Amino acid sequence: MDFEKAYDSIHRDALMRYLASVGIGGNTLATLCAMYWQVRARPKLRGCLGPAFSTTCGVRQGDPLSPLLFGMYIDRIETHLARHVREVGATLTGLSTPLQVLLYADDLVLLCHSAAGLQALLDSLRAFCEAHHLRVNVSKTQVVVFGCRAPRAPPALTYAGLPLPVAESFRYLGIVLHATRGARPAVKHLRTAALRALWALQGRCS
Repeated sequence: MDFEKAYDSIHRDALMRYLASVGIGGNTLATLCAMYWQVRARPKLRGCLGPAFSTTCGVRQGDPLSPLLFGMYIDRIETHLARHVREVGATLTGLSTPLQVLLYADDLVLLCHSAAGLQALLDSLRAFCEAHHLRVNVSKTQVVVFGCRAPRAPPALTYAGLPLPVAESFRYLGIVLHATRGARPAVKHLRTAALRALWALQGRCS
């Protein structure tokens, strides 16, 4: 799953309230509030800057602190899912509780052993996003059914009433994961990328 305009959609008041609730205060919180009290932006088209205008939501683009603030803002998804959708997820060796979600920046993966359980996670995620002013980009969201070699009807999963397409594979953090071949296709992809980088480096050195 992919968040739509992730950094631009953060509700600043809600962000500051959450930071205060987890113990961030004093000069640190005051500095963050001052940074976001009046944020101005300017559009750029064909190398020319347009007039400045005020923005009322989102974290600052290009600011090295923005990924951390966004990560803290959405980190509550894991707790929300565990509280509202109990005993649903993927059972992995060594874990006492089911693994429901993987999070990295604005990329999110939901995991479950059944279509019904995955739909419950999707519905719970939608409730979280509506409560925290986040939007999921459904056009960039896909479902992959792992380990099923026999052809069968794909699960009819939806998000906010919109159907989610079923794909044979997807790429997560640069690793291609296939429905029936697992991570094997990733080896070829990574080898090709590594050779391309090596040839570029050799060209620069020569």
